[in-house]
Amino acid sequence: LEDDIFERISRSDGMIKGIIDLVYETDEGLVIVDYKSDRVMTADELRERYTKQLRIYKAAVELTTEKPVVGLSLYSIELEQEIVIE
Repeated sequence: LEDDIFERISRSDGMIKGIIDLVYETDEGLVIVDYKSDRVMTADELRERYTKQLRIYKAAVELTTEKPVVGLSLYSIELEQEIVIE
């Protein structure tokens, strides 16, 4: 899946619509966090809706920064919790 995402980004005209809410750097690499305000009952609902989006963000950030992304997570405002994306 990630190879496919990299391939699509590489072939694009450089335009990817989306806003990454937070990227921070650790000793191991970059971490991407996207805040979500969706009204949901479970973290799994958000994980299902947004995993692909976070993986696209990961590919775009790695491609443009040449640094590894070592963490992806959502923060649910509704659930008041972090949801780690594997």
